[in-house]
Amino acid sequence: MIPSVSLQLTITQQFGRLNVDHQKAKIEMTNPPALLEIRQPAATLEISQGRGQLEIDGSEARAALGHKTNGELIANIAHQARQVALQAIGDISAEGDQMMKIENKGNSIGNIAHQRWNNGPMPIEDTGPFHGSGVRVSYTPRETELHWDVHPDAEITATPQPVGFQFTPGFARPYVEQQNWLQIDVKGQYLNRTF
Repeated sequence: MIPSVSLQLTITQQFGRLNVDHQKAKIEMTNPPALLEIRQPAATLEISQGRGQLEIDGSEARAALGHKTNGELIANIAHQARQVALQAIGDISAEGDQMMKIENKGNSIGNIAHQRWNNGPMPIEDTGPFHGSGVRVSYTPRETELHWDVHPDAEITATPQPVGFQFTPGFARPYVEQQNWLQIDVKGQYLNRTF
């Protein structure tokens, strides 16, 4: 008699699964702006103004008080003498006119003598007329001179800053996310035994 065999075979398997943990490499670059320095020297202004010229002329006031230099006194007397001489010429001419009309006027010679007696001596004065203060004051200012010294060129200094690099390396790490396995199960009866 053949014993009866009843078996059941079950095979279960699981595939393995791999995964990779990775990170990209990274480069960071910093480039600070350059330092820019601009220097513009200030313009200079020089103002120069000389002393003004002040003139005080008190000669007229001194002359009115009789204080004259010899030259001023001689010039004054010469001027007055010229005026007296011109007046005398005019008087002589007028006397000549009177003498021509002696037949119309009976006492022309007496009148002329009386006029000469009333004229008196030659009127020469050593002092002049006094008008106002008699002191002349004049002031002549000097022109103001401006001298500019302008610096047209600005001084520009640029200082570049170093470029900074930072490198972070990447990585790739494979790992087993799920293990593979194989399971075989046998179930059944053999000679009335259960496996």
